[in-house]
Amino acid sequence: TGPTIAFEHCVLVRSKTSVSIEPRIGASVHVNGKLLSEPQELSHHDRVVFGPSHMFIFVATASHRVEAAGELRALDYEFVQLEMASEQGMSELLGGRSSSTLVLTPETQQLKEALL
Repeated sequence: TGPTIAFEHCVLVRSKTSVSIEPRIGASVHVNGKLLSEPQELSHHDRVVFGPSHMFIFVATASHRVEAAGELRALDYEFVQLEMASEQGMSELLGGRSSSTLVLTPETQQLKEALL
């Protein structure tokens, strides 16, 4: 808990095949930059933010991962903040940068693949 996090901010619900997140009334919960108002199923590498800055990356079990096609992106704090700004229509305030411009270097991509 903290000044921007409620005691019961949200609930994670796990079934045999999925995990969903259910925000509590008045709680700020973003998934991939979008503010949630209802339950949402989580996918591998979804970015979850509680309040303004408590960031988490959802990692699905190996048997439930569906990798997105395309380039791997740097899933860090800056990426998540840009993603949230873009969803709120504020990317032009950040010099036109968007989360889609952040791409992993070959070295970082190799390290990530080794970890996963």
